[in-house]
Amino acid sequence: MSFLEQATQAIRDAGGRMTPQRQLIVEILASTTEGLDADAVYQRARQRDPSINLATVYRTLTALETAGLIHQRHLARDRDRRVYELAGEVYYFTCRRCRRVTPFQSPLVSLLKQELEQQLHVQAVQICICADGLCPACQQAESEELD
Repeated sequence: MSFLEQATQAIRDAGGRMTPQRQLIVEILASTTEGLDADAVYQRARQRDPSINLATVYRTLTALETAGLIHQRHLARDRDRRVYELAGEVYYFTCRRCRRVTPFQSPLVSLLKQELEQQLHVQAVQICICADGLCPACQQAESEELD
């Protein structure tokens, strides 16, 4: 079943219907490789359909997240930046200085899920990891500033 078909079913299960605007939101999510916040989804959708409203974006994102088709990811430990992306295991490192966000994957997250499940006897569905620090360019810049 394609992402569009799964999304259509999720929206129907949530009591809605797959309108052209909701389909546009789903297409935007499916066509990007980067995480998008709700405002970015809204802005991209408005380029193609100026009549779309932000409430439709939020309702659609909520239905898709509830169905497990997309996840929220926090890009900073203070949780002030969050993006939506297709369900998967991609995490982000944010440079504290230049604010550049770098996606990464790690097999250690799957091991952490397994460990949580074994130790706590829970089913870990999602793990949120926020990594931050200094990227190589900013490390070098800070080193040069100290000299």
